[in-house]
Amino acid sequence: MPTSIHGNCSIDVTSELQSWLDSTPDDARLEFRRGACFRIEGTLVLKARHDLVIDGLGATLKATTRGSGGRLQVRARSQVSVVNSSAVTIRDLDVHGANPHAGTSVNAYQPALEAQHAFNLLGDDRVTLEHVEASDVYGDFVYIGGSATGPSEHITVSESRFERSGRQGISVTNADDVQIVRNTIGEVARSLIDLEPNLPSQEARDIRIVGNTTGAARNFWLADKGSGFNVGNVTVTDNVMQAATGGLVFVYGPKRAKRGPFVFTGNVFQVTGAVTDEQATGAFFFANAADVSITDNQLTVPPERAMPAVELRATNDVVISRNRFAGTAKPLLSDSSSTGVRLTPG
Repeated sequence: MPTSIHGNCSIDVTSELQSWLDSTPDDARLEFRRGACFRIEGTLVLKARHDLVIDGLGATLKATTRGSGGRLQVRARSQVSVVNSSAVTIRDLDVHGANPHAGTSVNAYQPALEAQHAFNLLGDDRVTLEHVEASDVYGDFVYIGGSATGPSEHITVSESRFERSGRQGISVTNADDVQIVRNTIGEVARSLIDLEPNLPSQEARDIRIVGNTTGAARNFWLADKGSGFNVGNVTVTDNVMQAATGGLVFVYGPKRAKRGPFVFTGNVFQVTGAVTDEQATGAFFFANAADVSITDNQLTVPPERAMPAVELRATNDVVISRNRFAGTAKPLLSDSSSTGVRLTPG
C-alpha cells in the first residue's frame, strides 16, 4: 500500500484505496498497513478480479457517516463489495460501520439503509473471508447473493467475529456451496442466519453452518422464508448459542415445491419465544419442506411459553431423535398433511 494513504482515520480515503486496488494486477497478494485505520465513506469494490489475497494485517475500515441506502445492493454503500470475482481471499480486516444503534435495540434496523453491508458478495466463485471482523453496520455482516451471471458459488466465511448489525447477521439469497464455520456472531438486529431467495429463480443450496458460537438476535437464529423454493442440503451442526434469540428455526417454503433436505445435529440451542411468524408456535418450524433430520440437539425454552419443540406443516420424511428438550410443552406438533414423521424420545 502506498505510504501516501492516510492511515489514522482522519480523512476519507475511499478514492485513494480504490485507486490502489484498481492499479494492482490479478494473481497477487495485497497488504494493508498493519494496524492502521482507514476512514471510508464509500465502497471498496473488487469487480471481475481473480486470484487475489487481500491481507488486512489487522487494519480497520471505518465509516463515520450514514451513507447511501436503498434496497438494491449495487446502489447502497457497503464497505467491501466483491462482484463477479473468483479465487479471492480477504483476511485479517476489521470493518466498522456507522450505525450508532446497531445490535438488538429497537432502533438498530433502519429500512432505508438496510443494504449497507460490511461484506457484499455478488456472483462470485471461491471467495473466502477468514479472520475478519465486522461491527456496527446498518445492513448485514455478510451478504451472499448473485448477479446477472448467476449465483455465488463456493463461499467460505470462517474464524471471524461479527457483532452489532443493523439487519441480518449473514444472508444467503442466491448461492451454492456456502460454508459458515467457526465464527462468533451476535447482537443481530433481525435474524442471525437468513437463507432467503428473493426470486423464484434464485437458490440457497449446499449450506453448512458448523461450529459457530452465537449471541443474541431479535428475530430467528435461522430464518428461511422468501419466494424461491430451491433451498436445501442445509447442514447445521455443533453450534452453541450463548444467548437466546427471539425465535429459533423458521423454514417456510412456497407450496408449489418442498425445501430440503435439512440436518440439525449436535447443536446447543435456546430461544425466548418472543418472535414468531405465520402463527407458528414451535421452536423448530418447518412448512412445505421434506427430508428433515433433528438429532442429538439440546434445546431450552421458557416453560411459560408452552412451545412445542418441533412444529410441522405439509412437511414429509422427518426424523426427530435423541434430543434433549427442556421446557417444551410437547416434542412434536404436526398437521395431517405431514407424513413419514418418526419421533424417538431423547
